[in-house]
Amino acid sequence: MKRALRNTDTSMFIKADGGETRSIDMARSFSSYDEAIAFCRGKRLKSVELVVHMDDNSQLTVPVQSRHLSAAQ
Repeated sequence: MKRALRNTDTSMFIKADGGETRSIDMARSFSSYDEAIAFCRGKRLKSVELVVHMDDNSQLTVPVQSRHLSAAQ
């Protein structure tokens, strides 16, 4: 299973450096939702969703609300 962020504007996955890629295999992997949110805050990413890619190639998409991306919580 892999958890990766996808830009909802471009439909591309987010790499470790904050850049984008079409391949989920090249995207940064996260161990949890909270880790992904912290990464978004650090890179100032907006308009993203968390994609959980299962071993059987199925996917679950979890919306990331913009209120979770603001630094002040």
